[in-house]
Amino acid sequence: MEPRKRFDKLLAKCKDDPAYVYEGVLLDIAEKISVLMAAQNMTRSELAISLACSSSYITKLLRCSGNPTLKTLFRVSNALGSRLSVYMTPRTARQGKC
Repeated sequence: MEPRKRFDKLLAKCKDDPAYVYEGVLLDIAEKISVLMAAQNMTRSELAISLACSSSYITKLLRCSGNPTLKTLFRVSNALGSRLSVYMTPRTARQGKC
């Protein structure tokens, strides 16, 4: 099997793996925070000050290396003048694990 097809097959299996999905959620959160910060010309330091936390914690959030609680996400959302919304959608049949 050629490398590209093998890669595509492995990626298709991984897409239902909980760890893969979780990393995707963290990436979505980081992207939304970045977009909201950019729209307000807010720096990491300014967001950190409004949350009473360190700039390094904001960096962790934006690099998807933190494990934010729902309360933290609520506080970040509030500091950015937005509303936190959480939703769940049905997933498709499992294709397997990585």
